[in-house]
This record gives sequence, structure tokens and C-alpha cells, in this order.
Amino acid sequence: ATSAAALPGMEGGSASTALARAAPHPVHSAATTEDIANYLMPKIGDVESGGQKDPYKATQGASSASGKYQYTGRQGSAGTWNNYGGYARAADAPPEVQDQRMKEDLGAHLNHFGGDPFKAVVAHYYPAWANDPSKWNNIPVHSNGKTIQGAETPASYAGKVLGANRVSSYLASQQPQPAG
Repeated sequence: ATSAAALPGMEGGSASTALARAAPHPVHSAATTEDIANYLMPKIGDVESGGQKDPYKATQGASSASGKYQYTGRQGSAGTWNNYGGYARAADAPPEVQDQRMKEDLGAHLNHFGGDPFKAVVAHYYPAWANDPSKWNNIPVHSNGKTIQGAETPASYAGKVLGANRVSSYLASQQPQPAG
């Protein structure tokens, strides 16, 4: 388990050292990767499902995104859901299967990014830029280099999950420091 620093208001643990650096409040040490994932899951779910009555059945119009965490994919299309648990779409899976998938993904992202919850959140939204905060204030692009119509910036998405002020502070802390 990854050691992390505590986020104010989180029962029994918190986000990570990166979140602690950006937090405007005192922090406490010792949250595990599982603590961080458990903290982030409902926040990501709320942002992704948009407050729908049954977030686990949420869909987004013509998009293949569905379920509480808006994984993409449908019958015959792998997408990000990739027929997890034998279900073609996330919205077809029961809540415990969707939550397990998100917990596994967040755990993998947190481990990959050294416990950094900001990068873990952006990895759910736009994985290609998760490890490059210098791009987070730009609109994501398709593989052909054209911007994705209607997409928000990774910084905006992360701000909805973690708080805009925290994300701004985090991004400022990621800027190269002048040589002294």
C-alpha cells in the first residue's frame, strides 16, 4: 500500500502527499492506496454520473459511456469497460461490479503515479495526459491532433473532483523552479 498524507474531512485517511502539498489545511500522514481510492470513488462517480437518480444506470446520449463512472464500450466494442465482469456495458453491471472496477483502476493509477491523486483522477478522464500536468489546461485532442468537441480540460475535470483551488495549487507546484 502506498503511504499518503491525509485530506481534511476524510475519515480515517486521505489523499496523497501531492494532495497534501496543495491542501490549504493541515494534513495527517498514513493513508493507504485503498483509503485514497475510497475517498476518490464517490467524488468521481458524482462528477461522471451528473447526479442522475440511479447513477449506476447512467448513460450519456449517443456516447457509449455508461454507469456511475462513465466507462465507454458496448457490445462488440471494448472501450474502457472492456466487457469487465462479463458485462457489455458498465450500466449493465451491478453496483458492486462497477465499484470494484473503479477501485482496481484507481489503485493501479495511484500505484503508477506514486500515490498522486491528481494524476490518478486525470488518468480516469484523459489518460494520455495524466503524467504531464503542463497539458492539463488544454482541451484534449483526438489521435489526429484535432480537439475533442465538447471536452473540458483535464484541470477543469480534476477541479470538479478535488476542488479547483487545490488543482490550481497543485499545478503551480508542478512548474519548474528557477535555478537558485
